[in-house]
Formats: sequence, structure tokens, C-alpha cells
Amino acid sequence: MSRKIISCPACNARFDVAKYPPGSRVRCGRCSQVLTVPTPTGTAEHPPAQPPGATKGGSPAPSPKSVSRREIPVDPPASKSVARGAPPAKRTQDIASLSGTSAKPETAPLATSLGTPTPEGRDPLLGRVINGQFKIVRKLGEGGYGAVYEAKDVNLERRIALKIMLPSRAASREYVAKFFREARTAAQLSHPNVVAVHGVGLDKENNVYFLAMEYVEGRTLHDVLQERGPLPVTDAVDYMVQSCRGLAAAHERNIIHRDIKPGNLMITPGGTIKIADFGLAKVYEGEGGAQSTVIGTPYFMPPEQFEGKAKDGRTDIYALGVTFYYMLTLQRAHTGAGPAQILLSVMTKEPISVLEHRPELPEGIWPIVRRMIDRDVDRRYANCLDIARDLDQLMGGGEEEAEQVYCPSCGAPNAVDATQCSGCSVSLLEKCPACGGEDAAGTKFCGNCGANIPAERAVSALVEEARQFVAVGRLARAREKLQQAQERSPENLGVAEAMKELDAKREQRDGHRDAIRELVARGRAAEATERLKLARAQFPESVEIAEVANEVEAATVLVDGKPEEVPHDDF
Repeated sequence: MSRKIISCPACNARFDVAKYPPGSRVRCGRCSQVLTVPTPTGTAEHPPAQPPGATKGGSPAPSPKSVSRREIPVDPPASKSVARGAPPAKRTQDIASLSGTSAKPETAPLATSLGTPTPEGRDPLLGRVINGQFKIVRKLGEGGYGAVYEAKDVNLERRIALKIMLPSRAASREYVAKFFREARTAAQLSHPNVVAVHGVGLDKENNVYFLAMEYVEGRTLHDVLQERGPLPVTDAVDYMVQSCRGLAAAHERNIIHRDIKPGNLMITPGGTIKIADFGLAKVYEGEGGAQSTVIGTPYFMPPEQFEGKAKDGRTDIYALGVTFYYMLTLQRAHTGAGPAQILLSVMTKEPISVLEHRPELPEGIWPIVRRMIDRDVDRRYANCLDIARDLDQLMGGGEEEAEQVYCPSCGAPNAVDATQCSGCSVSLLEKCPACGGEDAAGTKFCGNCGANIPAERAVSALVEEARQFVAVGRLARAREKLQQAQERSPENLGVAEAMKELDAKREQRDGHRDAIRELVARGRAAEATERLKLARAQFPESVEIAEVANEVEAATVLVDGKPEEVPHDDF
């Protein structure tokens, strides 16, 4: 068989797809990106494919079956819940009926063209407004269940991430029902380390199922690892502890993620971990577990998940352990050419210690990782908070040291519940600049909102600088500082408030300038001079007020014959 090599656009992995039919969808073995096998162009070896029912002259026969295949590309194997050869209008009606609504048949081509560019190469969903609220801006990526877009919430004026379900999945009544149930359950989660779910539904006008989520400014852990290589142990442990806290919140509500991997862990510019893709999580109940079809990424799946028997949160703990292993070594705990070989490795081979890959790591880290990825579910950690506790103790040097808090000013040790330093008497409590919650002095991440406190403190310093410039009328410099602050922390309410204050000051300054010029134009120089004094008192270093002062002086006879010195903005 001839070879047909394609490259993954996400990770540049190259592999042979000659054994797959043109137009079918395959998953990259390295990063799990879903790709479409290209259709060969017309050659003697690969003649152009004729649509089903096409005549010899190239015109397709009016067969419902051919229309159905052309309108709705279905991932192999095709969904069993949709009859083969069903007309497009009938499929559209089946999809819409799950929400008690009827979709318009003429909107089906848009929904079924998801991920398929127009002849001009443009995604047909770009610029569309979904559910009358979310305007699609650009495509971020595509997975096995849907494409993810950046969109703008036109009602709340904020960016969101919008997942649009693939038509092949939307054709399954069972899958759509699960999509709604599980997304609504995930929406109950509210935690700083979990990507928030804002809404889920069917857009009847565009005939698409959508999931609206928090837009996370940052990069995936996968991308960071590909760029930086294995992480320093302090960073790896920090990210792991945050992930454990986010998963613990989900497990408390009996929600299993089932696809924890580096590609689903987002890292914000401030260093906060955000667990993504909770919209397709699984709810488990009691001893029966969460039995379902096999789902997940093979490298990160424990044995019970290969069997479709993800019992509880320990399934996620295994995947998190494999992720931790990869963060520390950039190596897989188990390898194989396919899912069957990976499972065989999991069941028959012991993973190589991370210390063999990196001898400089703390000795106590391997027992933690090993327990997380144990093939025996009963020998794994029972919950994520135990992992976070053990990692904190490992990096903190033991319980005795962890029971003390060191003053960030003088370094003196203090009890964990102390509010004032015993050495220098400074306060050991400080407010989070983002939400106002109190944390121990020196805490990096706010326990209330998850904000990076040092980073937010730097943003607050920029805001304070801006306010100082506003006080002397140097509004251009103030705007510069506020724009820097806004780039670092787009959601910071203090920055938004300072921007409003700046706009009010600008209107006040422009009001003085326009009033002075009008008085000069009307020959009322004395009144213009009085108004100029007031403007200078409020905006002593304003370039705009300095300019209008020259106009007043030109229209005024000065007693001493000398013009007053005009201050200039150094910007």
C-alpha cells in the first residue's frame, strides 16, 4: 500500500493515513487533535471521487442517501440512532426534538458544515451570533466532540469560549441528552481552578448545540511543556496542587472529568491552573459507578476506564498522576502503538521511576506519583486533597515547618493563626487586590478567587501611579499606566473604576479648555483668565491647559509685560 503522510497542525507530528478512507476523521496519537484525511486530487492513481449516485457526466442523481452523506459528515462508525439514508430535514427535526423545539430544515447546511470551510476558505460560523448572545470571533481548535471558538457575549460585553457540537455527535439523541445533563451538572461547579460553564443549549436559528464557557487567557500545559521541556519541581508541584484542588471540588459533587491531560489544563499568565472541558464530564452515583462507553485519551486512562467502568474520582487521579509524570520527565508512564498495547503495558509493566529520568528530584516525589498511577484502583489515593497535602509537606519540609508562617518583612516565624508579626509587629493579613478577601501575608494565590496576589499587587501599583498622574492633570501618562494594568489583569475591577475616573477627568479638562476658548473668542479676556486659574489649579501639568493658556495670554494685556511660565508634560 502506498504511503500518505500528513502533519498534525497542532504538534507537527507526522504519520501515515493511507489506510484510512479520504474524508474520514482520525485522532493524532501525540496531542489528540482530530484531523480530516485529505481527499486525493484527480490523478491516474487517485481519480477524483464521485458522489454516490453521480451520473457518468458528473451530475449527481437526486438520491436522498447521497444528499444525506453530503450534508452531514459522520465520524466512523456512524451513529446507530440515525437511520442511514434519512433525508436532511428529518435529521434536523430529530436533533431539535430533544429540546422540545423544531429547527428549520433550511438551517441544516450551516450546522452540518461545522469545521468545513466555504469555497473561499472561510469558516461559515465566523461572525454568526449564537443563541442571540454569543458572536463568534475566531476558531480556537477542534476535538472529537466539537469545535471551540472565541466569542463575544454581546449582552455582558465579555469574551467567552464557545464549544459547538459536531454534527456527527448531534445526530445521536442519546449523546445530546447526555450533553445537556452533564453540562448542566458541570455548571454547578464554581472554583478558581475550574473553567466556569456559563450556559448550554440549542440555537434553533443556526441549528447547533452550544456550550458557553469561561474564556481563559493563557496557554495549555501541553504547549508550555513542548516549549520548555520538563518543569522545575516547584512549578510542577504548584500546578499539581492547584489541579488537585479543582478536581476535589468536582469530585465532591460526584463529577468525574475522564479526560485529564496536559491539553486540558490551562495556565493563565499569572500562573493559575484552570481545568478545562468539564462540559463533557460524567456523573457517578453510588456503588454502581459511572459505567459508559470508553472515552478519554489512552495514554492517560487507567484500566477501569478502558473497560468503560470509571467508578469514581480515582479515575481522574490516575490521569492526573500520568500528567504529573509527564510534567516532570516529558516521558509517558506507559507507551504503546495503540490503546490495546498501552493497556497491556499498564497491566504488565511497572513504570520507570521519575528519579531515573531526573535524579535531582526530591526522593519523596516518586512514591506520590507512583501511588497516583497505581493500576489497582484500591491502592491509589482516595481523594485529591490527600495528594495536595502530601505534596505540600514534601516541599515544605515536614509538618513542624508547615505549622509556622514566616513574616514577609523581617522573616520571623509566627503561628499559622497569628495576625501580627511577633518580630516587627506588622500585620500578617492582607487583602487580595482582586476580590478583597483576606489571606496570610506572602500568600501567592488568593484562597477566595484564585488571583495571583503579587501580580495583582503590581497591577494595583500601576493604578496608583495612574491616579497620581491624574491628580496633576497628566492624563496621557495616566492612560498609559492604566492600559498596562488592563493588559495584565483584564478583569480587575479597580482598573475599570480608575478608567472611569480618568474619563471623567478628561471631560472636565476638555470642558475648561472649551469654555476658556469661547470666552476668548467673545472678547471676555478677564473671565477667561479667571477660568484659566481654576483649570491650572485642577490640572497644573496638563498640556491641553498649557496650550489654551497661550491663547489667553495673547488676548490679555499683562501688567508686568511678561508672560507667565507655562508647565509642559514630559510625555
